[in-house]
Amino acid sequence: PRCSRATFCHEPWTPPSASAKQRRHSPTCERPMRLTQSTMAHLLDPCEDPQAVCAFAEKLLFECLPAENLDNLRATALHNKRSRDAFVKTLREAEAGEMAKIRLAWHLAGSAAAARSIQNEGIRCDEEHCACGRYGRGGYVAISAAKANAYCDSSGQGGERHLFLVLALPEDDVVKGEKGSRPPRTASDLPSHPTEYCFVDGSRLHCVCRMDYTWVPTGRRNKITCAGDHVRAWRHRTPSGPLNVPSRRQNSGSGG
Repeated sequence: PRCSRATFCHEPWTPPSASAKQRRHSPTCERPMRLTQSTMAHLLDPCEDPQAVCAFAEKLLFECLPAENLDNLRATALHNKRSRDAFVKTLREAEAGEMAKIRLAWHLAGSAAAARSIQNEGIRCDEEHCACGRYGRGGYVAISAAKANAYCDSSGQGGERHLFLVLALPEDDVVKGEKGSRPPRTASDLPSHPTEYCFVDGSRLHCVCRMDYTWVPTGRRNKITCAGDHVRAWRHRTPSGPLNVPSRRQNSGSGG
């Protein structure tokens, strides 16, 4: 077959140039990205060009995370047909096929075992797999790789991490999330300008690329605490042609 469930990129990774490192603090990594039809086609059908999907994900990653803190990066273009079909069905039936509503988001797995489960089954949003969370019980994604990377159990000491690039489809009327509750629909930290979402419908999330890497602390920055120990609780309950990177635009009311 041309593509298995997980298609690996075999080309060696080349660290970004100095100019690329200088761009990493750009605020664009916190902004929602509108995807072109061509980009969406690649992400939903990575078997056509898995190398391009991996290159696209790596570019986004280095816009938010400093290259000197990443070591041994491996990118995997994912093709989970069941997850893809459920996502496309929800897009067509619930959102009238409006691809402009799709957002790029990130999810950090709590362990290698959790990453394998996500790669095979997707992000679980059902209540029995979500013990708690700052914005409710559900499946969490952040709109920037930096924020997702901060949700780790290593207390800033470094180590192996498993980050997923996710297609997210939040509703138009996202609600304000509340700790300890089960939201009636997708919730966020700030509905007008979300930086992270809590999803209750797994068909609104589809993982397209897995990024495995070793986080190497530099000691120059204090660890940013975005959540706290509750993160452990809900986790442990448990190129033929080039892929063009689309332009970014601010889009109030949704994100990811």
